[in-house]
Amino acid sequence: LRVSERWTAKASYEWATSMPRSREIFGNGVLIMANLELQPERSHNANLELSYERVASTRSDWTATGNGFLRQADELIVLLGNEQAFSYQNVFAATSQGVEVALGWTSANDRLSVEANSTWQDFRNSSGEGAFGACQGDRIPIRPYLFANGSARYRIPEALRARDELSLFWNSRYVHEFFRFWESGGLRQFKQSIPTQLVHNTGLTYQLLLGQMRWAFTVEVQNVTDDQVFDFFGVQRPGRGYFGKMTIQF
Repeated sequence: LRVSERWTAKASYEWATSMPRSREIFGNGVLIMANLELQPERSHNANLELSYERVASTRSDWTATGNGFLRQADELIVLLGNEQAFSYQNVFAATSQGVEVALGWTSANDRLSVEANSTWQDFRNSSGEGAFGACQGDRIPIRPYLFANGSARYRIPEALRARDELSLFWNSRYVHEFFRFWESGGLRQFKQSIPTQLVHNTGLTYQLLLGQMRWAFTVEVQNVTDDQVFDFFGVQRPGRGYFGKMTIQF
């Protein structure tokens, strides 16, 4: 629904069934064990979104989006386990509710652009039945509930030659601490968790036109501050890294 020239509202509803994938049923033969009794996941999903967009030729452009969501899942498929092995299991019932917000800004000369987004979700076991009935009310483990991303890019057209372009970019990712296992089991101070992480990447891209081909050269530094970072399962990821890429478009 277009409320006005700049405001748009959107609502959606989905009733979905997700069949288990082969990896979820049979595992990978290494750390993920098979579960031949895994059931399909069924869910009701609703979203309500409100967005704003201002595009002007003489002023900076703004975009903003807010989205609220609600999900009710039966037989939720979740990867659970311990330090030795994992397997995909069904949580009898789970409910997720949360909000997403996103903002974007572009300068009037189209050189500087900034974007940011954040998500908060409360995803919990909502049933006292099934194998995980004792964990009713707990957050679903191995899933972050608060995270955000931000990026900035500055363009320099015709940096060295006509029709060339130099772009400098920076992006950051934040993930709040979350538990690896059910939060009601054991003492809180001894629980294993994925720590809060804030990772920054930066780099530059130079594009140039040679004949009928467009070349692009990119150099990037990931994890600029060389912090300890982990994936969703607690496996440590590489520290600071340096990368280069070249692409050719015919």
